[in-house]
Amino acid sequence: MRETARSLKMYFILSGVLSGIQNGMILGHDGPGLVKVFGLVGLCFAVAYLYAGIRLRELLATDVSQILMILLAGACYLLVIFALNAFLGQATSALPMVVLGLAITWYLYANVRRLETESRVASAASG
Repeated sequence: MRETARSLKMYFILSGVLSGIQNGMILGHDGPGLVKVFGLVGLCFAVAYLYAGIRLRELLATDVSQILMILLAGACYLLVIFALNAFLGQATSALPMVVLGLAITWYLYANVRRLETESRVASAASG
């Protein structure tokens, strides 16, 4: 599927909202401190995804590196979650979530780069 700036914008916003709800629920429940820390970090990523979604068109034209850094940091976060689960002996339960998250992150990264290139080419052609 060929994503547009509008569809990516909606994806980032939807992901931010859903992730915010999920991580907010983690923070609202009793649990170990480490779980709360990961919930708080996840909530920060939710806010970052909302920011990227709200400002996507502007960032594609001016500073796409902000979007790309959010995506790369999110991928690293998923790898840390997997490593922690592997350390705790729960790698098989975390693997599907991590693989899906990394696949989605790669898809978004590739589409953001493509849209950036298309935007740059269109600007050069009109200028």
